[in-house]
Amino acid sequence: MIQGRSLASKHLGEEGCGGDDAHYCSRAHCTASFTMVSKSAPPRRRGYHERHAIFCSSQSRFRIPGGRRVAPPMKRFVVLISGRGSNMASLLDASASGRLPAFPAAVISSKPEAEGLSTARNAGVETRVVVPARFPSRAAFDEALAGTVDAFSPELVILAGFMRILGNDFVRRFAGRLVNIHPSLLPAFPGLNTHRRALAEGVRFHGCTVHFVTPDLDHGPIIAQAVVPVFDDDDEASLSARVLEKEHLVLPQAVAWFVEDRLTVVEGRVRLDAPR
Repeated sequence: MIQGRSLASKHLGEEGCGGDDAHYCSRAHCTASFTMVSKSAPPRRRGYHERHAIFCSSQSRFRIPGGRRVAPPMKRFVVLISGRGSNMASLLDASASGRLPAFPAAVISSKPEAEGLSTARNAGVETRVVVPARFPSRAAFDEALAGTVDAFSPELVILAGFMRILGNDFVRRFAGRLVNIHPSLLPAFPGLNTHRRALAEGVRFHGCTVHFVTPDLDHGPIIAQAVVPVFDDDDEASLSARVLEKEHLVLPQAVAWFVEDRLTVVEGRVRLDAPR
């Protein structure tokens, strides 16, 4: 992060740099090219795309005619949300810091009032809203959502607090590249109110699961899980907060394994391959 801030000061002209030292990400081809900005160019608000451009350009010194700098390609992901988007924010932070070698192409919400949209916009990430009530059927909504996702050409689609059951056609369309984070140790407690149900059952351990999505709700090959203890004085709020801390760690890690091509599904089980 210290190195990243230093590069930001240099490349974004925050300390008076310009000319060949000022680079901004081209939104049209964000993962591949960087457009030169002259000293006379007006200042631009620094958003996620600019930070991403700095991170990528630091990985490559190859320059092609026309003042564009080419970086190694990064896989793109789209995040689907419905609320505050704290897991989404953990992904954006991990990507911006370089811990997650992937580019957040967009954040799409099923609710226009979702707090996570503001978080994404403030980070400079593209946002879209697809509201189920505006469509005559679930199939029509799923088709519109799929088209919105496809417009960003992601290698991975991440459900991070997306409070909508997706139809089989949508799931099959993105099979093998659609993942979800669920606040329980699946297969225990699928569905809603997982923390309340865990407390009611008196379990001694609880947690969260990242898994590939299949047509069966909250069932699919498990990529990663994180476990927390359940204490005698826990209530739903305290247990939820403890699990959420783990979610913010395990989701970026699972996505990193995916984009590094380290995940293989064999007979319904996920195998984590050695780094390449």
